[in-house]
Amino acid sequence: MKNQNPKGQVSTEFLMTYGLAIVALFIVVGALAYFNVLSPSKYFPEECTLFEKIECTDFKVSKSSIAITVRNRFGELLNPFNITILSDYGCNNVLVNAASGLADSETEKLTFSCSPALTGDDYAALLNISYTGTAGSYHVAYGKLKSKIE
Repeated sequence: MKNQNPKGQVSTEFLMTYGLAIVALFIVVGALAYFNVLSPSKYFPEECTLFEKIECTDFKVSKSSIAITVRNRFGELLNPFNITILSDYGCNNVLVNAASGLADSETEKLTFSCSPALTGDDYAALLNISYTGTAGSYHVAYGKLKSKIE
């Protein structure tokens, strides 16, 4: 007996072929997500940027503290020199200042204590930098910090 509706058979075969391809695609994506191949934390870019005259030379974020090493490139003493962390991830509104300011070309490691401890794998924060130059003028600048929590 000859098929009376060839259009119906073609559309059924089309749906079955592409339907199985889509199901296979979902299975592959699910397996990649299950084995953390698609984990966003693997692709989280780490960076510490302040602004051109204050350089962030090193940084480390752990569960209980954040350490940032800064270098003064202003050509003058910055006193006082303060950095405040502004973050939705914890360790928020913590102020650390350089003990005797920050001399020209001086590098200083500033450590922020976090209480309660940070959670998760990644950390991001806005850094508020305030300083006074030798001319006595007060300035505020911003930077950012993105890092994995060690």
